[in-house]
Amino acid sequence: MAHLYGGQSEYLISSERKNQQRINHYALVGLLLFVAELIYTFVYRSGLLKFSILLIIVDIIAIIFFLPKLGLYGAVRDNFHNGHRAEGRAWYLLRRLSHQFHVFQDIKDINRLWGNIDFVVVGPTGVYTVEVKSHKGVIRFDGSDLTRNWRRFTEKNFLKQAKGQAYSINDFIKTKIVEDLWIKPLIVFTSSVAYVRVGTTEVSGVHVLHGNNFIQFIQNQRVILSDSEIKKIISAFCGAGFCIK
Repeated sequence: MAHLYGGQSEYLISSERKNQQRINHYALVGLLLFVAELIYTFVYRSGLLKFSILLIIVDIIAIIFFLPKLGLYGAVRDNFHNGHRAEGRAWYLLRRLSHQFHVFQDIKDINRLWGNIDFVVVGPTGVYTVEVKSHKGVIRFDGSDLTRNWRRFTEKNFLKQAKGQAYSINDFIKTKIVEDLWIKPLIVFTSSVAYVRVGTTEVSGVHVLHGNNFIQFIQNQRVILSDSEIKKIISAFCGAGFCIK
């Protein structure tokens, strides 16, 4: 089994929790509106119609403002939840690498990198950055960008993101052990209903893989690092505080 360091992305966990709290707040408002409706029914039957206009206005506000917010925060929460689960599946798979490999999870604040790197893998076959995606559908390359079901992703340019992560890790290693390594960026789709159709060669300098075959991909690459080189790289990561288990 591989050596594992770090833990699940704090950003995903905190964002999922934050959006759930927002949903809870709006759900509480909805409950209060429901109670107000009960009061309205009582007031209406009592003949005090002057309150009816106020509650109609409240209903309109709920329909226009609160309900869309619930849907929005629910969708955002689900996205973070799916990302959280996707990272968990990738972590479970990466455990299967041999003991010669070291896996670092949730690398952040490294060489002015914005955001975090889901995983960095160090072993005899090289150093890899792994960007995990939870998206479903058919994944293709249209010549300049990745697409899902023939449409480009709207969140961000995943290929550019993956290459930026690899450059950051390369710069980090270079400053620590004065050695210029070729870092291999990977994008891994872990959903059981994601179908990666980009071929076996890299696209724009990035390998795009499915969770079913990315462990085999890492292990089957040509051996390029010696044990002493691996130890130097691991020492650099540990010195930066990334070896917490």
